Amino acid sequence: MRIRRVCLAGAEGCGGRRIRLGPRLAILVAAPPLLMTACGTAASTSRTGTYPTGPNIAYVSNGSGWVPFNLVRHSVSRAIPSPPVRAVTVEPDGRTAYEIGESGIVPVDLRTGTTGTPISKMSNCQSISIGGSGRTLYVAGCGDSAAGFKSILPVNVNTGAAGTPIAVPDTPAGVFVSPDGRTAYVQTNGGATLTPVDLATGALGNVITVPKGVSELAISPDGRMAYATGTSDEGFGGKQYSFVTPIDLKTGVPETPIALLHDPYGIALSPDGRTAYVTGGTYPAGSVGPPIPADVTSINLVAGRVEATFSISGGASGIFNGTSS
Repeated sequence: MRIRRVCLAGAEGCGGRRIRLGPRLAILVAAPPLLMTACGTAASTSRTGTYPTGPNIAYVSNGSGWVPFNLVRHSVSRAIPSPPVRAVTVEPDGRTAYEIGESGIVPVDLRTGTTGTPISKMSNCQSISIGGSGRTLYVAGCGDSAAGFKSILPVNVNTGAAGTPIAVPDTPAGVFVSPDGRTAYVQTNGGATLTPVDLATGALGNVITVPKGVSELAISPDGRMAYATGTSDEGFGGKQYSFVTPIDLKTGVPETPIALLHDPYGIALSPDGRTAYVTGGTYPAGSVGPPIPADVTSINLVAGRVEATFSISGGASGIFNGTSS
């Protein structure tokens, strides 16, 4: 997940809209009344000596740090303090996160909230992801060299050593590794496409074009589906809508987008892959940066509809777990 640099100001669970009209009208798959249900519903708070981890936990980023959010009970725990970082990923066992910022790639023990020593001086990359055995990190959007601009770079978790760059088209801004660790899906062409990369051979697969664009991506635990938060708004019936697009990774075909009444920032999936949780925000025209709304929105991916929102004290800028980066 790439952490959004946003302003903490007057968060409202259902705020104003960013006006950025798309080229055509949206065909909505979720009715507006459903889109606005449960707005402002409060999640309960849990306080323990250590932080919860495991497949049911996602992490909501805001000004307090990373707030553990239980995807089953919809409860929250106290925030893990975290300085501003560019991107973060969670290893498969859910116990360690790796954040990348100005000091390099840093491990964070999610059970204790302890920040470790940097494993690599590679810094200020836009995206970081991990999958499979959890031994190799992949970073993208590193502007310190020509190789960093045009490649994704593998980094050994144990030694911090960088491997051979894997060349990809255009300028990759995001990298998302499949749960089995075999394939990376690289955000290319300004977020309009995803390029599959075989991580064993470096071979490129058929480019996947996503009409609504790709800002963030979550991959289902079985590796069959991906869900992209959109990068464009479209007007319909006097309202602005944004989208989450399901993508069949076997065929490379995007499916019917799911409409939202806010711009989705981050996305994470439940352990069974049947529910997506998105964070997002809107801001009135003319304001400087979006306020962070205080909610996480759940989407029933089987039915293709929004179900509820859950309030997070301090706002909800991004969300991440082992399904997302």
